Amino acid sequence: MGIIRLRRTAAIAGAAIGALLLAPSLGGQVVVGQQTKGTAPTVSTPLATSDENSSGSWAALAMGNLDQPLNTFWQLFFRPSGGSRWSDVVEGTAVATNGGLVLATPEGGSLLVGVLPSNLLHFSPLLSTADGGRTFTPALVLTNGLAARPNALSGGANGHDLALVGSGTSTQVLQTAPGLNSWQNLVSESHLASSAGGRSCGLVSITAVAEVANQAVLGATCSDRSAVGILAMRNASWRLVGPMLPHSLDSKSVEVLGLRESGDGLTTLLAVSDGSEVSILGAWASAGLAHWTISSAIRFGAGDRVVSFGPGAGLGWFVLAAKPSGSKSLEVLASTGSWTELPTPPAQAATVSFGPANSVDVLGVSGTLLTDWKLVSSRWTKSQVITVPIQYGSSG
Repeated sequence: MGIIRLRRTAAIAGAAIGALLLAPSLGGQVVVGQQTKGTAPTVSTPLATSDENSSGSWAALAMGNLDQPLNTFWQLFFRPSGGSRWSDVVEGTAVATNGGLVLATPEGGSLLVGVLPSNLLHFSPLLSTADGGRTFTPALVLTNGLAARPNALSGGANGHDLALVGSGTSTQVLQTAPGLNSWQNLVSESHLASSAGGRSCGLVSITAVAEVANQAVLGATCSDRSAVGILAMRNASWRLVGPMLPHSLDSKSVEVLGLRESGDGLTTLLAVSDGSEVSILGAWASAGLAHWTISSAIRFGAGDRVVSFGPGAGLGWFVLAAKPSGSKSLEVLASTGSWTELPTPPAQAATVSFGPANSVDVLGVSGTLLTDWKLVSSRWTKSQVITVPIQYGSSG
């Protein structure tokens, strides 16, 4: 079974997508200690991540010359459910990927892929598959361009897709509904900031979108200390529905890194900062978002950076981080609320994928090579190497 390969040229897109030119917006990384005095930390989050659904495992990674935006190309990899090998071999779709990819997995085996703007194009084409990657079809186009956040796109089970678009004062959340062939504005960042929930947390920016039981839920960065910026519509107004943090994390600024639906509830990943140290923790809410469970926290010092984060097994999360020395660590959050540090991953590690039977894979990138290491008996064992045909200079 193959997947879509997004063509590595900055050419005009084909008729299926429309005449779109694309522009570079590489995913950032969570770097500890970059906080502006008097404001909440704007934690730059990496786009490299993975996701799972009933069709299999998906991973989005930057490849090529990562020091040169025009020679960095994002690639989508797929491993079918029950399979052991990754693939990137499918027909091209005339969409350049210098800007990055954002993934959304609605219920079932479908996948929605958003392409970030790059070069001269300020649009984001969307592609979808409902058959595990055998065929992809063009979806709606986001004229304002997706925000460079890993949870900027959410696919609702009943067709109520959400998208976080724009940047700065033009940031807004868009929504579709079944049968619609266009996006509609749900809320702008400025309007959300002036809502009851936005005012009560000192909302700085929207960072993530998710849909829970057919209801939009938004994640944000807040300037008020210890306020968790998770907002949903209550009594015709956007209000805070997030958890209360433990006293050990009082007087610190909070950013919602990730949101995802978990059945009829919600799971989230939070970064809590005092300006010199960042703690990352998870939280889970049941139906109605009224009752929360808070995990323990992992802490990162100055100079540490998060390379990738994403869904772990069950309701959990993973965080792949790098120290200033270049060595990496992999922490996995279980649904029990505790973190486990796995064996030190290879230096090339770019993201992590969790498969069936508690399998764990580290995907590493070096130029045009993708390497898959599997965790076997507490050791990372190389299981596959894929050479990706990068066309350097094709985006100029």
